[in-house]
Amino acid sequence: MLLPVVAHHIEVCNATRSRVLSTVTKSSQRYHTVAGIAQATQLNPRAVEQILESSPCIRRSFVLTPTGIHWYAAKKKVSLLADLWMGFRAVNSLKYGTWR
Repeated sequence: MLLPVVAHHIEVCNATRSRVLSTVTKSSQRYHTVAGIAQATQLNPRAVEQILESSPCIRRSFVLTPTGIHWYAAKKKVSLLADLWMGFRAVNSLKYGTWR
């Protein structure tokens, strides 16, 4: 039996939550945006963001995309130290122009 999870006035069932988390954890890429996950799962971006923000196995990166959007990653794929290192590299790239 699937029970809805209510947060921020959007009901998200366990199957939807599982779909989003599976997309992040089974992807070959380490970082994802809400829009990218919403497109891949064909779900509402607000529901996707709610799932990502409430999940203990997902990390919101310290680094933003060039347009200011948050990256999300599975904690088992990206450690806190690796995320901080990516942030350090991003800051240096602004100074030296070496970010790829």
